[in-house]
Amino acid sequence: MASRLGAVSGVLLVLSLILPAYHVDYYSTPHTYFGWQALLFGPIGLAAGHFSWIANPLLLFAWLSRASGGRISFFLALLAFGFAASFLFGHTIAEGSAGMYPYRAGVGYIAWLAGIALAAVVAFSLPEPPDKN
Repeated sequence: MASRLGAVSGVLLVLSLILPAYHVDYYSTPHTYFGWQALLFGPIGLAAGHFSWIANPLLLFAWLSRASGGRISFFLALLAFGFAASFLFGHTIAEGSAGMYPYRAGVGYIAWLAGIALAAVVAFSLPEPPDKN
């Protein structure tokens, strides 16, 4: 069951890259940003107070931790979910050098968030790795 949920999580994360991640109301003209754009330019958002991008390396560390027999993978995935969800609490986002504009999450963001949540469920439900002693 956990392997199926892991596969669904992976599919959701891949889909999130090609789906609209968020929409910006730029002078009453909507601009859509896809997941791959959010992933690529997300670190720039850190300067503007958007910390949700940090979920990506945290999720990667969760996967690596689980693959190497670490027991912290669930907590890293849960932390990744928290950072990812922080995007919902913002009201404006930078639009290039033009300033801050209102935004709303898109279906790609929801797929990304769901993929991270499923990754946390999988990390929690997998049996503990055997001790190496």
